[in-house]
Amino acid sequence: MPIVCPNCGEKNGDDVRMCALCGKILSPPVAAAPPIAPQPVIRPGAPNQPAAMPPQPNRAGGPRTPSSMPPPPRMMGRQPQPELAYAGFWLRVVAQFIDGIVFLIVLLPIMLVIGFAKIIGMFTGSLAGMVVRTSMSILLISVVLPMVLSFAYYTFMESSPLQATLGKLAIGIKVTDLDGNRVGIGQAFSGLFCLHGPADIVRILGLFTVLPAMSALTTLTGLYTLISCISAGFTEQKQGIHDSLSGCLVVKK
Repeated sequence: MPIVCPNCGEKNGDDVRMCALCGKILSPPVAAAPPIAPQPVIRPGAPNQPAAMPPQPNRAGGPRTPSSMPPPPRMMGRQPQPELAYAGFWLRVVAQFIDGIVFLIVLLPIMLVIGFAKIIGMFTGSLAGMVVRTSMSILLISVVLPMVLSFAYYTFMESSPLQATLGKLAIGIKVTDLDGNRVGIGQAFSGLFCLHGPADIVRILGLFTVLPAMSALTTLTGLYTLISCISAGFTEQKQGIHDSLSGCLVVKK
């Protein structure tokens, strides 16, 4: 096709690179791009659509259904837990009050039986009264027995499927680990020991030794127990010092 000079309008041959009339350099014509053919649209059921793959058989030989499909792979590491509602200080105080009543109901008959045996022994000199009057029996009755019962009650109840003592069950709270799961016996015991252990150890030592420092140690351990309980009302996850040390949480059900 002829090339038209943009300067003078002279028509030149398509193989000419300079206008024959005015001498202007000519540019070759740009070839138009070929039109793009429309792509065919494949619709369901169309004859040109590739056939779907047949269902793979399962181990039993039948076609694999959604119920027989293998489960998706589990994520490694800690699984995401739902948001926990932490139990505040006053809820725990009420639960402790209820547990104290339960404990009193259990210990009161034992203490009454021992008291009657001691009174009878004082007047009759019976063997039961002599046993009660010994220092070892006083130790078992006044310190060790309540301590053992307390540790056993809290440890086994909080590590059981209930995850709570009777007082906690009554107001709808439970003990968990930091991920919201059930705690084991060791973790439940460590939480209780971090709270009451120092004071209980000092009480036992005080039965065998008479030292001026024992009074100060009793006061310090008592203050620690009180501060550990009160601190649960001021932390983000409502944890006392003993909860943080043992990795436990007290949450609402």
